[in-house]
Amino acid sequence: MIEQFKYHLRNIITFRYFSPIFSGNLFFIFGCQRSGTTLLLSILNAHPQITCVDETEFPSPYPFPSAQRLAVNKITNHYLCFKMLEHSHKLDFLKKFYPNAKILWPLRNPHSTISSMLNLVNSQGDWIDRCVIQEIERLKPFFGKEL
Repeated sequence: MIEQFKYHLRNIITFRYFSPIFSGNLFFIFGCQRSGTTLLLSILNAHPQITCVDETEFPSPYPFPSAQRLAVNKITNHYLCFKMLEHSHKLDFLKKFYPNAKILWPLRNPHSTISSMLNLVNSQGDWIDRCVIQEIERLKPFFGKEL
């Protein structure tokens, strides 16, 4: 138990002090679902010096890169890109710990986005029926009580 605590404490200290230094080699992709975020991720991932991580690959609710990984990418002149649609409410955290990171937020015509959502049907049913309430709740911090 003590070793586990030491491990997490060491990661937090390393993260807090060194992540801002290496944040220039970091991209975050945010945006509405069905708005082109996956396409943007695929385009960036095609570049030999960019490593992209999709939101489905995250091991925890806090998928931010370690300072060690950022340092290695900085030394090798590589970039990290994270697609994080579900973490868009953490932009203040990102600005604090990764001040030089680039934030990419693709925009798509809202009519096209909604049409795509309506047409998305999979084994769990329509996207609108499954996800619309969660999506609205996720976006509330950006729009306040008007939403």
